[in-house]
Amino acid sequence: LNIGLFLLANSPLVVGALVRANVSVAGAPLPPLNSFQFTLAESVIRFWRTGGMGFLLSSLIAVYSGVWPYVKLSLTLFCLWAPPRVLPERRRNAMLGVFEAMGKWSLIDSLMIFILMAAMKMDFDIPPADGAANATAAAHAAGAAPPVASVSVEVMPTGGITLFTLGVVLSLVLTAAVVPMHKTLRL
Repeated sequence: LNIGLFLLANSPLVVGALVRANVSVAGAPLPPLNSFQFTLAESVIRFWRTGGMGFLLSSLIAVYSGVWPYVKLSLTLFCLWAPPRVLPERRRNAMLGVFEAMGKWSLIDSLMIFILMAAMKMDFDIPPADGAANATAAAHAAGAAPPVASVSVEVMPTGGITLFTLGVVLSLVLTAAVVPMHKTLRL
């Protein structure tokens, strides 16, 4: 179930988030404009193309959101099923400790989406030209002319980020359950 959530959330068919612009001209709203979408692969590629710190962010997202969840879950299952002659208790304990400590890094993709949601929430108005503003100002008692257009841009989470975050949380719960089970039952 957990690996299935990651596979579905990271597939190119499921969008993690999208950038949407809501525009109204002269007070009349236009249909929302979906500027672009985020998938795991697109996030890695976009950050990589920015260069500089983008290389680091791209690498962190690729490793901790794209590869680590599968490796962690596969090795956790191996720790559960491997007999002591194949995986000694001491090594099993060390591996599970690393999984528990590093598991939270899988949330880096979700964190990036949440940061983008906060950073890209923008609202702005396009004022009328100066001559039109003076003519309109005389017509309005308040003295402020309505904007020619209003634009609101935001990053909106979609099903992909929800599935991925659910998969990470489920993975963290699984690891949190396996570690004490290993210590108690001496798997």
